[in-house]
Amino acid sequence: MARNASADVAGATDSEERPGKPQWLGFVALLLGMFIVQVDFFIVNVALPHIQRDLSATLSEIQLVAISYGGAVGLTVITGGRLGDSFGRRRLFLIGIVGISVASLLCGLAWSAQVLVAARVLQGLAAGLIMPQGIGSLHAMFTGPGRERAFSVFGVVMGLSWGSGMVFGGLLLAADVAGMGWRSIFLISIPLAAAAFLLGRRWLVESHAPSGRRLDIAGVFTLAMLVATVLFPLTYGRQLNWPPWVLAMLGLAALLGILLVKVERQATRRGHAPVLPPELFRDRNFVTGVIVIMVFFLGPPGYFLLITLYLQSVCGFSPFESGLSLLPFSSLFLITSYFVKPLKERMGEWVIVLGAAIMIVGIIGVALTIAATGQDVTVLALVPATALLGIGQALVTTPLYEMLLRNVRNDISATASGVFTTLQLIAQQVGVAIAIIIFTGIVHQQIEATHRSDVADLRQRLVVSGIPASEIQELTADLESCVRKNQDALMNGTHVDCAGGAEVEKVVRRTIAGAARQSFSLTLLFNLAMSVLTGSIMAGYAIARRRRN
Repeated sequence: MARNASADVAGATDSEERPGKPQWLGFVALLLGMFIVQVDFFIVNVALPHIQRDLSATLSEIQLVAISYGGAVGLTVITGGRLGDSFGRRRLFLIGIVGISVASLLCGLAWSAQVLVAARVLQGLAAGLIMPQGIGSLHAMFTGPGRERAFSVFGVVMGLSWGSGMVFGGLLLAADVAGMGWRSIFLISIPLAAAAFLLGRRWLVESHAPSGRRLDIAGVFTLAMLVATVLFPLTYGRQLNWPPWVLAMLGLAALLGILLVKVERQATRRGHAPVLPPELFRDRNFVTGVIVIMVFFLGPPGYFLLITLYLQSVCGFSPFESGLSLLPFSSLFLITSYFVKPLKERMGEWVIVLGAAIMIVGIIGVALTIAATGQDVTVLALVPATALLGIGQALVTTPLYEMLLRNVRNDISATASGVFTTLQLIAQQVGVAIAIIIFTGIVHQQIEATHRSDVADLRQRLVVSGIPASEIQELTADLESCVRKNQDALMNGTHVDCAGGAEVEKVVRRTIAGAARQSFSLTLLFNLAMSVLTGSIMAGYAIARRRRN
């Protein structure tokens, strides 16, 4: 039987009691669940070329495999947080764990790209139930120093999952466990989820808000529509070439935002439990933390996607090598997280400013490394800059979670978690969309600038070689076709592959590699700007807080 704590758990005041073994075992269940959720965001990236070949998927389908999960999470995470606050966080966590296990099994058994996309959506919906319960339960289970320690460990695990997802995926693909290939990256979630379920069922404390207030159904529905009209265009707009009706959805989102404010005010007047408690947005810590999260997470997701695609498609890295290149990030994130608590005690919020500054140095280091080595870049060459990114992100994100919920009441902690998780997801989707738009735009410009000279050079060499004019015309047409084809292939992790022979393929590789290298380096300027803005916001907040105190 699970240990139960009714509404009085949610209303507990901070004490100096040391958390006991049952609390930490329940915490392990939460960490396992959250680790699965976060890894499922990133682990699929290294396997996209294998999935595309095995399922004969189109480029649009393979893109949907990558992005449908995050969109589905965003649809359910705030509602999942409110349901957890109202009906029990432990209950919703266990339901989500069962759901993500079933969905992972469907992903591993998928016989077509369409089935895999549908299973990824189910994964995301289940993950949306798990995510807010993790932080909400943590907030309710621990008090005083124990809570700070738990948040520190939580931040470490989240950081490890961001970097280790692709490392883990590369290892699984290289090992080819039981001949399962890419399917193992989904099936590996099942034993982890089983452990989370068993630990959670036995040790996880049940916590929820005081009973007696009805759930704001109208607010839940309106919010779900609002999130859908924001995330759908950002997630699928590029794949659909931004048709007018997709852009119109963003306009509809603005109207739904106005409607949501009215619905929530009405719910408050009627004594219902609003899906977005107004007091959250009166908390300066929470609002500042949300702004920082939205700004900061515009950067890293796009970087992780583009570096993976660049290394595999342009530099010829295997999935294992591509994942291995991020190992310094995960390792230094883990090591740095150990020192975050004493640093925060000495520096306060300035530790986040320090993290942003180190991120800036790391981003510049990656750009300089790529510019200097190009296609010949090695895992070893990327280590210093990637390690700095891990240090910087640990110093930014680990203290940020504690800051967000510092003054939030326990009875709405899962809702608060759902709010900032949704906004983080929106920021990630916006960041990826911006990064891809910048990257592809520069790639097209660079290819256009060099393509004509490449065609002329190839034609001249073929004439000197005595190739008939009809064959020259055919080969140059193959070159045109191959360049168009592989600009899209580059964005899906697939290798340059031409039907026009080795000569044509050599020219296309050189053209696309040069364009991609310059585009990747210039796209990092966006990441640089987001880190600068993150540090600036936190510096302003720290100065203002010191003046108030």
